[in-house]
Amino acid sequence: MSNQLVGLGVDLGSTEVRIGAYNLETNELISIASKRVTYYDHGDRRFTQSSIEIIAAVIECVGKLPIDVLNVRSCGVAATCSLAVFYQDMTQGLKPYRLYGLDKDVHQNVVFWMDGSSTKQCAEINNSGGIELEYMGGSFIPEMGIPKLASVLKGLKDVDNPLSLEVFDLHTYIAYEMAERYHWDPSLLINKPNWNGIGHDGEVKGWNNDFYSRTLKPLGDFKIGPTRIKKIFSLVRVVSCIDCYSSWVAMCSAKSDESLFMAAGTSTCYIYANTKDQGCIPGVWGPFTNILDGGEKPKWSVYEAGQSTTGKLLEHLFDTHPAARTYSKDRGLLFADIEDAIEIIEAQCGQSVHLETKHMFTYGELQGNRTPFCDPHMSGMFIGENADTSFRDLVFKYVSVLEFLAFQTRHIKDCFKANVSDIRISGSQARNTRLLSLISLVNDLPVKIPAHRADLMGVKGAYLMGKAKHLDVNVVDIIAENNSKSPTAYEINILGSLKNNQHLKKLLQIKYDIYLDMAETQRKYRSMVDSCFA
Repeated sequence: MSNQLVGLGVDLGSTEVRIGAYNLETNELISIASKRVTYYDHGDRRFTQSSIEIIAAVIECVGKLPIDVLNVRSCGVAATCSLAVFYQDMTQGLKPYRLYGLDKDVHQNVVFWMDGSSTKQCAEINNSGGIELEYMGGSFIPEMGIPKLASVLKGLKDVDNPLSLEVFDLHTYIAYEMAERYHWDPSLLINKPNWNGIGHDGEVKGWNNDFYSRTLKPLGDFKIGPTRIKKIFSLVRVVSCIDCYSSWVAMCSAKSDESLFMAAGTSTCYIYANTKDQGCIPGVWGPFTNILDGGEKPKWSVYEAGQSTTGKLLEHLFDTHPAARTYSKDRGLLFADIEDAIEIIEAQCGQSVHLETKHMFTYGELQGNRTPFCDPHMSGMFIGENADTSFRDLVFKYVSVLEFLAFQTRHIKDCFKANVSDIRISGSQARNTRLLSLISLVNDLPVKIPAHRADLMGVKGAYLMGKAKHLDVNVVDIIAENNSKSPTAYEINILGSLKNNQHLKKLLQIKYDIYLDMAETQRKYRSMVDSCFA
């Protein structure tokens, strides 16, 4: 182990924790360690994780790194927008709270980001009104921390001896546990209102006290953790954030308002920042004020939007289509065979495969809509079904799904009303060249992906956010420094079958209009049915 000063970047995704050790002087990666973690599906849109499993994985990863922890000077933590729930034991401190009465899973105390079971509590919060709804695009959705906490508190009322809970956004809890273990300064993790009193992404922290009092306090006794911290002197001030923001920091252009960013994995988050406060935008979350900079009045306003099922939409297609069954253990081979089949089809018909699927229409909301409808009841639709179950049919449906993902990207981009010069994408979907080409074509913008180690954008961004706190500078300064030392992204080349194809562009414009109509028609049909029960 060398004596060089080290910064850590911690990134917890849905199924894996990764920790990178970086040279604080050069930003060069020293080493990376990873460990799988599990999420549990209990049905009825209930998904959980175990904080004990997660922290064990984090500590194991730190132990694998070839560094001396005493040389660590900064630490940034990023994790999914999940909720960790505890209660205070007078002698043992924080104890995991058992969610959903899971007697055999006593440590299932993390409401996973994918959990959408708080639909009723979410509706009650939305019906109560309040200016906060405008910052959530018009309404909260069940995936957000506030409705999840409301649901947990409702469960407290159903027991004989209700507890006083201490709840954390998951990234805050991981950072707090690391600070406790390695004797770092946790003071930045204490809950306090953001400048505009709005929690980022509907997190449980960051709201003004009046909001907590009106919305959550009547439901049960809780505190936003950590509430007990050791006041110690340490050179390491731990900082944390939701994982989409860390990926954004790693890929951000030198001028943060020039690009629209997409963290595209199982789901997709969109982020855009502007120095001009545009106020609340219908169908978009924000503006959020304490992400890029601090101070009494932050300079940057950050807006966000999202799709609940993107990579998961492709997984669903492969899980359910008969022609994909033989590939259940090798999805990489399946993607390769689909691409080979597309090349053969295009060679045989002499035109883009999208012209062969012109009468197939997918609307892929499998877990409700985050933005711009903020509607947890949105669902999937497909027009063009027949009795064909061949591999060719799988290929055509795959192409139709990619079109939907590109259309939804355009829909969300247009909601931002942002004048951007490119779209930057990280995450597993950044490896799908056909999807990237479609997004570029449909949006008429260049698409850029990570120039180095695409799999480590969340890790590096977390490290950079930690370094910013170590140097006591704004993250935008670290972003500028990061760009000056090496390019963060490069532009993809659009696939030959798509580039300069005016006939295809016209078709995709028509299909985009159909996509919009499918969304409105679904909502119309649901409203017609619901009127019977009014």
